[in-house]
Amino acid sequence: MKRIVLDASAVMTFFEDRPGAAKVEEIVARAAEGKCELLMSVVNWGEVYYSVWRAKGPAMARKIVAEIGQLPIVLRRRPRLRSQSLPRHQRRRLRQSRAPPQPPLDPLTSPQRRPLPRHRSMERSNYTCSRAS
Repeated sequence: MKRIVLDASAVMTFFEDRPGAAKVEEIVARAAEGKCELLMSVVNWGEVYYSVWRAKGPAMARKIVAEIGQLPIVLRRRPRLRSQSLPRHQRRRLRQSRAPPQPPLDPLTSPQRRPLPRHRSMERSNYTCSRAS
């Protein structure tokens, strides 16, 4: 089954009947028929709520959120990373196949880097210690 991820702008387009709302409506209808799965991040859901709350007030924001709850949209807490969607043994292979990190450059011996010049105030002769009697 095909998965489609909706962001906040697509949902806002659908509810505010902006240009492109027909396309979003078609996708929602396909999801209602079971031909695809609609996903939405909780962060995007919060963005829709906040945008409507700020523009039209809390009552309208609650109404929009209730209408989103009636749609065939699955809310996700966080998106899965590509490596997290792999089985454990394949993730282990992926980690092992990566090239080992290069050793850090030594600033004193590396031809690419020169040591930083010392400032006069950093020299030891400028500092004096005296004891208070």
